[in-house]
Amino acid sequence: MKNLKTQIIFWLLVATFVYLLMQFFVPMIRNIMQGKQFLIPIAIFFILGILLIIFTLREKITGKPKIYLLLTGISAVGFFSGVILHNIVSALLTMLSGREFEEPIFFLLAIIIAPITFLIGMIGSIVLIIKKK
Repeated sequence: MKNLKTQIIFWLLVATFVYLLMQFFVPMIRNIMQGKQFLIPIAIFFILGILLIIFTLREKITGKPKIYLLLTGISAVGFFSGVILHNIVSALLTMLSGREFEEPIFFLLAIIIAPITFLIGMIGSIVLIIKKK
């Protein structure tokens, strides 16, 4: 990562991911952001993911750093998109079928696949940063 903006966005994304994990698993943090306020860090995570993708492509990074940074950014965007698509598809299928329907594909994408791919991209990027120093 040559550009300082890309580095800052990457580390902010990592910090937001850690905060989101704490928000879901640490009761004291969960109690701080109640109601609709819990969406604020998720929205920040989504926006930082988009910015990381844009700056990575704009900077013309090549090789493994590009792959890991794009994987990190795309999975951040994929989490939020998966949740939204899950809710939209479930609502549409419930309306069309007249009975309760839960759509599993986008749910699994958001809850399982996106965090795992984020971790892969994040760890890969950090390893490459450490190797450079």
